[in-house]
Amino acid sequence: MDITKYEVLLRAVDCGSLTRAAEEMGYTQSGISHMMKSLETEFGFPLLVRGRSGVTLTKGGESILPYIRTIVNANRHLNQNVSELNGLDTGEINIGEFASISISWMPNIIDEFHRDYPNIMLHLIEGSTQELEKLLEENRLDFAFCSFQPHMHYDWFPLKRDPILAILPLNHPCANFDSYPISAFQNEPFVIPSMGVDYDIMRVLKEAKVQPACPFSTMDDYAAIAMVEKGLCVSLSYEMLLKGNPSKVAIVELDPPQYRTIGIIAPSFEALSPAARKFVSYAKRIVPTLP
Repeated sequence: MDITKYEVLLRAVDCGSLTRAAEEMGYTQSGISHMMKSLETEFGFPLLVRGRSGVTLTKGGESILPYIRTIVNANRHLNQNVSELNGLDTGEINIGEFASISISWMPNIIDEFHRDYPNIMLHLIEGSTQELEKLLEENRLDFAFCSFQPHMHYDWFPLKRDPILAILPLNHPCANFDSYPISAFQNEPFVIPSMGVDYDIMRVLKEAKVQPACPFSTMDDYAAIAMVEKGLCVSLSYEMLLKGNPSKVAIVELDPPQYRTIGIIAPSFEALSPAARKFVSYAKRIVPTLP
């Protein structure tokens, strides 16, 4: 079954550009345009809206996209299973992750995995928990490394607990304390990192019944740390994110201590492709040994 046109459509939609899709997949601009016109003729309705800023899906395109993704993913899994039966280690894996995981865990896992399976292509996509959930629902990820939340309906394997810590300006009265009471955030200017999408920080504040004054919010964790360093506010962050960070802030344990649990979520571990299952097994073995 030739599903090249389906693969091209998905790449164009995901990157928002026929030109970029052509470059990434090794086609000419005219070649990829011809494939899309052929696919639209085959379906009987337009799939893409073409404009100066790139391409977007039509309503018809949006309605069939989930089926296209399912077909492409099934074909990818089929090819990987055939390769495995033939003793070949090829394939590709789409992995979601937090920025902190890409810095702390992923280099160690990839280093060992790539030595054993150099022909398996890895596609790493960073995002918040909400963004990674959406990508999983759209079949754009095989699995994701993130913190588990009660509402999740995925298969889940916990890997490690990551301490949640207070970050304070160096001149803060509590900067040299052994711990910082969560209740003290009530009276402090506070920057919300990843406003509305960082479930773990929102959970800590909610459980402590603390509503700090929040004159600032940012979707960038490192921007939040920079604002604390500047003395504008205090905040909460994660040990994984702060480890090795050169910012000049005071990092203080919370009272009582708080954690998020990081692990792997997938629609179904049993349904993962052979390559994805191999990567997950490496992560399960390597992560618990990391500092």
